[in-house]
Amino acid sequence: RPRQPSPGRAGSPARAASLRRASDVQIPRGAPDDCRRAMVASAQALTMQLIRDMRVMAKPSFAVSSALEATAVLLGVPDPHLPTSRRKILQEGLSGRMAGLDLEAVSTAQIKRARRLVGGPAFDDDAMRGKNPAAAPLASWCRAIIAHSA
Repeated sequence: RPRQPSPGRAGSPARAASLRRASDVQIPRGAPDDCRRAMVASAQALTMQLIRDMRVMAKPSFAVSSALEATAVLLGVPDPHLPTSRRKILQEGLSGRMAGLDLEAVSTAQIKRARRLVGGPAFDDDAMRGKNPAAAPLASWCRAIIAHSA
């Protein structure tokens, strides 16, 4: 029998449909001051304990992986989908890097890639808080930047 991909696999039809829907999401444009306040609030909500919780996850859920990858993309981490990049981003200075990000330095390609990740159904703020509260500040931070750049 031919092997059918499971729903959670990256190459599955459900995953492809999710990415198509994600790129169609319209996020309203935010004012720079509102964006900066949301970025700082999200960064402050990310405590060292939350970072440690994400660092020790052997196999994070799709939502957590999406939040980490979108954060890495916006911070300019090379190859953000790799586990080594996940470990690199989950360091002590993460909240400072998030709060101090220069919005003008984020490229259009980074915004487009992050928008695909942010727009998926797994990236909903309520779902993120329920499944993994540690990744919720990352999700909020990414949404603020995407909203500013729309």
